[in-house]
Amino acid sequence: MAAPTLAQDIRKALRLHRVWTFLARRSISKPYDRTKLGWIWAPLNVLLHTLIIGFVWGSVIGSGDALDHLVYFSLSYPIWAVIGRTIGDAMNVWPQNSKYINHMPMPLSMFPMVSMLKAVLLALMFIPMGFVVSLICGLRPNPVALLAIPGAILLLLNLGWVILFLSMVGARFRDVAKFTPNILLIIYLTTPIIWGYHNLSPRRKWIAEINPVYHLVELVRTPLYRDAPPATNTLLITSIMMVVGWAVALWLFSVYRKRIVLWL
Repeated sequence: MAAPTLAQDIRKALRLHRVWTFLARRSISKPYDRTKLGWIWAPLNVLLHTLIIGFVWGSVIGSGDALDHLVYFSLSYPIWAVIGRTIGDAMNVWPQNSKYINHMPMPLSMFPMVSMLKAVLLALMFIPMGFVVSLICGLRPNPVALLAIPGAILLLLNLGWVILFLSMVGARFRDVAKFTPNILLIIYLTTPIIWGYHNLSPRRKWIAEINPVYHLVELVRTPLYRDAPPATNTLLITSIMMVVGWAVALWLFSVYRKRIVLWL
């Protein structure tokens, strides 16, 4: 019997939407099994990090307004938490699901879909929570803030191809997954999240502008924090990333899909 094509594999995965919806929700709640609060610990951990690091760092950098920095950080860190957790999980998509792949006739495209839905669920938990914190701290947005919604959609569309691409990298090169936490820490510290873009001198703005993660964060943060639409170059860069990223990721998946089982 001939192996299913990529299109057939995707169609079969879509028909199993109840399965990968359950797996996505379960992957969020599983680390908190047997705890009193359960999955609530996921956004609660992000909230604690936001409040403590945001206030302390706002005082350390001496900007003169720790509360304003807390507003900035509360709109920045939850977005990064979605990006960082999604990248970290993407590196282990296939190894973590090897028991299903090796023993059950499931479509391979279903497992990246689980991670994509998990990213959506994390965004729905983390980003609104950060927005509420910013409101309590004094943020007064105008209707332009609604542009954060299409910005979040563009962010998640980019995370989709990142998941598909990195899942194959992580399955083929297991050492990369072990080094990923270090890479994520470097990205976190070198992206305007703890510190602001305005802290850079005009001659050093390029440090942020060449960073793709900065532009992904700006898609949501700018409408909320600055009451303005994302910059044109941010929209252009993230749109090109989405089109090229999906084209490359789908091509690689179609070429190497049959080898994934051999990599496990």
